[in-house]
Formats: sequence, structure tokens, C-alpha cells
Amino acid sequence: MKTLFSALVAVLAVGAVACAPSEQFVGLWTGSGTATFALQTPNGPQSVVYPLSNDSVTIVDGAATDVVFNWQGCNVPGSVKEELTTFTPGYVCTLTRPEGTFVYTFNAGNAAVTQTSINMTASGPVSITQRGATYPGTFTLQEQLTKVGKN
Repeated sequence: MKTLFSALVAVLAVGAVACAPSEQFVGLWTGSGTATFALQTPNGPQSVVYPLSNDSVTIVDGAATDVVFNWQGCNVPGSVKEELTTFTPGYVCTLTRPEGTFVYTFNAGNAAVTQTSINMTASGPVSITQRGATYPGTFTLQEQLTKVGKN
């Protein structure tokens, strides 16, 4: 009986490891889509759409969350439930680019995975600082990712 119980515990432990919720997300992905900004400028509201192409996204297991998406240099944490990662609301990321300094707050967002792709969306407030002037607004991200290498 003790041997049967030990075998059952071992099988359940292996099953739990093989079925880690983040497993289907972890890896290197490449994608395309758009990042749309609605900004308040001195000339009034302005909408800017940046195309994203050959965008590289690395997804790793998280320490404090299930997964972490490295998107454009932001390490966006998320919780996985089945085929859906929900990004941690309120996560703030600051990126310095040639176009200016971007401060993103991820208030909403998720990533839905299939065997070969991820549909990623996110939105929230943003501020962009260019040449000493700061423009507040919102951002919306829509991106389709494809797994690089083995599935």
C-alpha cells in the first residue's frame, strides 16, 4: 500500500510540473501590430499610430507572478489562467527612445495563446516627454505574436 501511495504521489507531481500554466506562453515570440497613442498637445488632441513589425517578445516564468512579458524593454507581469494571461493592473514602465521618454501604466491587458500564436492587447495612461515638453494621454496596444523555434 505504501508503494502504491508513493507511486501515485510521484505521478501527480510529474503531472503538475508538465501542466504548469505558464508553459504554453514561455519562449521567444515575434509579432506585428500597432501601438496607438491619443495625446493632449498644445495644438489639441492628437492620435498617433505606430506600426509594430518584427517585434521581439520574450516570455519567462515569473518570480512573483506566473509569467513576465519582456515587451519593448518593459517587463510586464501577468497571471495565467488556462490560455489567458492577464497583465498586472497598475504596472508602470519607463522607456527612453530616440522619439522621447515614454511612461506607460498598464491598467488593462491580456494575452490569449493558441498552439502557435498569442493575441496581446493592453491599454492605459501614458505620458511622452519630447524636447522638454510632456504630453499626457492614453495608449492601446494590439499585437499578434508567433512562436519562434519549437512549439
